[in-house]
Amino acid sequence: MAWVIVSDIEKAKKEQGLAAAQDRYRAWFVNMALFAMYKAAVDSTLTLDGNADCIVTA
Repeated sequence: MAWVIVSDIEKAKKEQGLAAAQDRYRAWFVNMALFAMYKAAVDSTLTLDGNADCIVTA
């Protein structure tokens, strides 16, 4: 599941820019606690992929 979330965020960044990717990140984690169990894996993967700028806290 983490891979699906990472793909969604990275696709948004590639196609629509950083702000869109950050909005997708918020949609997955900030606004929806259901996916919190995947947050660490997603954050780690985004960081390793060079997309740490997509990670937001609010």
